[in-house]
Amino acid sequence: MTWRYGLGHVVVWSSDVGVRWANSWASWDGFNKQWTQVARHSLRSRAGGSTAVEVDFSGGAPVARLVRRDAGGLSLPDRARMRLKTSGEPQELSLRAREPGLYEAKLDPSLTGVQELEVVDAEGKVVHIERFVVPPPEERRHRTPDLLWLQDLAQRTGGTFDVKAVTPTLNAASTPEHLHLWPYAVLFAALLFPLDAALRRMSRVV
Repeated sequence: MTWRYGLGHVVVWSSDVGVRWANSWASWDGFNKQWTQVARHSLRSRAGGSTAVEVDFSGGAPVARLVRRDAGGLSLPDRARMRLKTSGEPQELSLRAREPGLYEAKLDPSLTGVQELEVVDAEGKVVHIERFVVPPPEERRHRTPDLLWLQDLAQRTGGTFDVKAVTPTLNAASTPEHLHLWPYAVLFAALLFPLDAALRRMSRVV
């Protein structure tokens, strides 16, 4: 499985490449060549090209950056457009010039999964395609306590660092006892009934 991240590729092979499951495959003449091509595929592509796209998730909102420069590092005269390809119609992004040849566009923070960006030149021709994967939110990236961050925080704030405190022991769940109040309400109403009847008789006599 492979996808784009930033200016490079990510390649994941979740099987075996040794003698355990792939003994016959390892003896193939093109075995070494294939893995060499996989390694090259995962490296940064279009190095030195006139168009490059990078998606930054370091801030609060994701930002897409577009670089349009020639071999000498000068900005190209034609200003390209960038659009986000979703399940529906491609969404045109509002580019803002940060410096000559460098543009930025804010992306929707609610994006998930694999997304694709297209760079279109002045003539409407697609000159670059960039695919990226939206990472999970920060609160879901760590399934276990971040001990290094907690230790650094304790040192900065003068607090204490206790490993046992960040890995609490879970107690068995217990069902709380419920106290039913309706029998007491019925008994109270039954006691008030004779008093109500007596007060009604007294009011008639008077």
